[in-house]
This record gives sequence, C-alpha cells and structure tokens, in this order.
Amino acid sequence: MWHFKKNIFIYLIATLIFILLVFFVLRLRDQAANTVLKSVETGTSFSKPVFFNIGKYFNNIFSANYLSKRNQFLEGETNKLKSLLIASDSLQKENESLKAALKISLEDDLVLESAQVVFSNTGGLQNTIVINKGSQNGLKEGMNVILADKILVGRLIKVLPNYSQLETIYGPGVSLGAEILGSKVLGLAERNNQGFFYFKLYPADAIMKTGDVLITSVENNIFYKGLIIGEILDQKQNEQGKRSIKEAFKISDLDQVLIIKNEVF
Repeated sequence: MWHFKKNIFIYLIATLIFILLVFFVLRLRDQAANTVLKSVETGTSFSKPVFFNIGKYFNNIFSANYLSKRNQFLEGETNKLKSLLIASDSLQKENESLKAALKISLEDDLVLESAQVVFSNTGGLQNTIVINKGSQNGLKEGMNVILADKILVGRLIKVLPNYSQLETIYGPGVSLGAEILGSKVLGLAERNNQGFFYFKLYPADAIMKTGDVLITSVENNIFYKGLIIGEILDQKQNEQGKRSIKEAFKISDLDQVLIIKNEVF
C-alpha cells in the first residue's frame, strides 16, 4: 500500500512539472508573438525574445565549430605549401649543383656524385658532417668532397649504404700539400689543435701576397690536385715562418656537395 501511494505521489509531481513547463513555454510564445506584433504596428525595433537568444546561442556554437575546422584545414594547407616550397628550394639547389658538376666533369674529366648535407656538428674543433649518399651510390672511403666551384671540402671517412660521413680539411691535425696558384710555390696547409689554419714549410725566398689562392698540389696522395684550399691572409709570415689561411667555406653553410668518384693519383 505504501509503494502504491509513493507511485501516485511521484506521478502527481511529474504531471505538475509537465503542466508548469507547458504553461511556461506557451507564455513565452505568446510574449514573443505580442512583442513582434506590437513592433510591427508601431514600426519600432524590438529586442529579440528568449527564443531568438537561444537560437543565437546554438548558432554561435555551430559557427565556432565551423571556424575551428576551417582554421585546421587552412593550417594544414599552409603546412603543405611550406613543404612544397622547401622541396622546390632543395630541388633548385640540387639542379644548380648538378649543372656545376656537369661543367666540372666536362672540363676535368671527373666523375661526380651530388649529395646533400643532412647533418653537421660544428661545435668545437672536431666537425661531424653527414651526407645522404652512400655505398649504394658507388661511394667509397677516401673519396674527395668538393663544392661547385672546385673548393675542397674534405674526404669520406665512413661510408654506409645510404649515408656517409666526411672529414673536412679544416679538422685538427689534417695537413695537405698546397701551392700558390700561378706561382708554383709549394708548402703545407695545416690546422693546429688551437684551430688556426696555416701555410708553412714553403721556400724561404717565396714571394706571396694577401689574397693569393692556395690549391692542392701534386704531392698529395689523398687529395685530388688543383682544388681550392683557401687564400693567404698575411702579407708577412709570423715568427714560426707561417702565414694564416682564409678558409674558403664555412661548415655551417654547407648544403649541396659533390663527391669525386675518380681515384686520387
């Protein structure tokens, strides 16, 4: 009996709430209709009733979702465009490198492979540079690496199937036979452990000036002859009989390089 009375009570409460909701909705509808009619008759503007505000609220929600999705779409398209521009720039640089390689090949009968620098660590004296070509491209350890204008970068010291590591001529302890372009003054180009690059062991009566270009000489057994090393900086030699060399490239600027596949002889 008690459960029956409880169910009756719940039913009455639910009915009462339903009636109140219907009453409230009908009253809002009549109020909105009267407001609109009154405004039409008087020709004045009217404030938007509750129904309009509710509609505006949901419309704002849908508009925000649309704008969010639209922004995500535009951001994705922007990223795609950036990727295309980067790829286009990289392709242009590679084409320029290949054109230079073709010119050098025709002039010097060299077999060249173009590659891109994918990693470089310029911290400290020891430099690590990795390129995106390896043994699958016919590369071998000891091959010389140059830039498009015959500037010597270094040589390959480790070759993997798809990547290779190179050692630059500006690494500590690296020495190579050098000569002044056009004068045949022979000497040795070397970078010491303090990071200074010098030209030394040249004849005491050798004549040279600032800006003279140093190239690799025939005395080298690991570097190809006639490649640019740098320029003479000092008009006069220091107390140790050395002259400073201006480096021909910056490691941080390396992007496209060329590998000479010919054997050094």
